[in-house]
This record gives sequence, C-alpha cells and structure tokens, in this order.
Amino acid sequence: VAFCAVGLVVAGQLDMQAGTPPSAIAATTQASQSQARWRAQPHADTALVRIGFGSCLVQGRPQPIWKAVIAARPQTFVMMGDNVYGDFNAADGARLEAAYAAQLGGADFQRAFASIPMLATWDDHDYGLNDGGSDFAHKAVAARLFETFWAGSGTLDGVRGPGIAYARTFGPVGQRVQFIMLDTRSFRSPLKRKPQDDKAKGRYVPDDDPEKTLLGTAQWAWLGERLSEPADLRLIVSSIQVIADGHRWERWGNLPIQRQKLYALIASTRARNVVFLSGDRHRAGLYRLTTDGGAALVEATSSSMNRSFDDPEESGPHQVGPMFGANNFGLIEIDWEARIATISIRDEAGIGRRATAIALTSGP
Repeated sequence: VAFCAVGLVVAGQLDMQAGTPPSAIAATTQASQSQARWRAQPHADTALVRIGFGSCLVQGRPQPIWKAVIAARPQTFVMMGDNVYGDFNAADGARLEAAYAAQLGGADFQRAFASIPMLATWDDHDYGLNDGGSDFAHKAVAARLFETFWAGSGTLDGVRGPGIAYARTFGPVGQRVQFIMLDTRSFRSPLKRKPQDDKAKGRYVPDDDPEKTLLGTAQWAWLGERLSEPADLRLIVSSIQVIADGHRWERWGNLPIQRQKLYALIASTRARNVVFLSGDRHRAGLYRLTTDGGAALVEATSSSMNRSFDDPEESGPHQVGPMFGANNFGLIEIDWEARIATISIRDEAGIGRRATAIALTSGP
C-alpha cells in the first residue's frame, strides 16, 4: 500500500506533504501492508449488534487481550488512540514509523486485524507528542504515517473531515449506528498548566480563554453537519475524556467553553442517543450527565489494552461506580427489538467488570 497523499481542500486540513520520499522503515511498513489481510468493514446496510472499543496498545509488549476481544465477536472494533507508542521529535518520523512496523509485525495484532474489522483515530502517542496539540511541528508527518498504517483497514473510507476526522454509518433505517471519529490533536490550542504550588495529581487546570479551541473552526462545522444526519445510536469517539471531571490530566473540561459548545451543538442538532467513547487514561470508567438543555449523555472510557496502571482510585461528579484499573476493552451490545444498548468494560479474560445501559429513544 503506497503512502496516502490526501491533501483534501478543507479549511484547516493538514498538508499531507504529497511526494515526501518514504524512509527505509516506511518502505518496510508499506511492503508489510501490501501483504496484510485486514478484515473488511461490515456492509453499510449491516445492523450492528456488537461493537468493541479500546485504547493504549503498546507495540512489542504481549497483547493477550486480543483473545478475549476476538471471542466477543465484535462486528467492528474502534481503536481510540495510542494505538502505538511512537513519540518522536525528528522530521522523518522514524520512531513512529518503527512503532507502526513493530505493531503490524506482532502475532497478536495480526490475528486481531485478520479477525475483526477496525476503525481508528489517534491520541498523543500515535500523534507523536505527549499531550500534543496544534503546535506539534511534525503533525503532517504523523498524519501521513497514520493513513499509511490504517489504509488497508478501510478506516478512512467514510465522510472525511479536517485532520484525520471522519464519520461512518452502518445499518438500515431504524438501526443506524453512526461513528464520528474526532481529531482532538491537530487543532487543539495549548492547555493551561496548573500553578507550581498546586499539589493535586495531574498537569492542567480549566482555561476559560474564549479564543482557544479543541477541534478547530473547520472541524466544528463538519461535526455539526454530521450530528444533523440521521442515526439511531451515535458514537462520538474522542481520544480524551469528555464528561469526566475530578482529575487534572487531559480532558475536554480543560477547555470548558469548548465542552459547553459540544453539548450545545448536540442539543441544537437534536442528536439522540449520544454515547462518547474515549481512552487515554490507562484505566476504565463509565459516566452519565444530563446537560442544562436536558440531553442525557453517556461516556465509556476504555484504557489500556496492555499498559494499565492498576490505580483506579479516582472519582468525579458524573462517574458511575468505581473505575477499573486492569487491562480492559469495551463492548457495546445492541438489542434493536428492545431498543436497548448495553455498554460493558471487560477485563483481559473477557469478563464484564463494569456496565451500564441506555434506552434508544425514537424521534426526529
């Protein structure tokens, strides 16, 4: 599979630097990609009843969790970011290329992508910079490598947005599942560091600067268009947590005006049955929030697939029960007849550890 030189004419779209000569590592990755047999995405008319999701997968480490994921039989699996760890600071992106090559060559991952269709977005460590945002100098290189790696999976075959954002919808009328894959890295403004005398765990504090953005102008407009499309279950995939409060790591709450804008956009487009899927945290949790506009929102955070910290002690005002600290993945099971979606966090053996359910309401 050759390098993808997308270069879409969209305001704010990254320059993918078409024609950049691939390095030796990239050439190796391309050769491996040409031999890879990714499991094809479901047909657009397929009614999805089992959807998997997870994040934070370190290349080179054992990945036994894939056995449980495959046994759960998801019709597609959402990779929510940190799909490899390849932080880099050189213009050639060699470290990130090497990370992708190592992941693609791993036996566990090979079994997974041959068995399960995958959709993907990125987080900071496959973007290339820890907690990185729009000021990362090599983001165009990272975007090119992301597209190269995921080209065979059909990940980017949906409606494209700025950066690596895209959306896909599966299922017939009445059973439509929409995936909105956000890019929370390419356009995000710098975050506000906490004061030096602040001893709370974490790095950041909320910033009310109205000029700061999380998605960028073009992606906000694109998101509004996608939320206006018909869907019976809407999965908004954000690499960082949306609803979660109670910690000072990365989250939408660090830019509270932007988070409120998201809630207001969901209300104004009358988007129903919205579930946020997020990763990043190296622990899993479930969250519920009713916005000021009356929208009932749910978030499921699944992290990490093979690098959890097993330190679940954390709570916040919207958290549903305790967090889960061991390696995990998420599973959404949909009963279309009963109009119920059950979201569970499962451990490395596939055993459910946390769960919540939502009623899929009907209407415009």
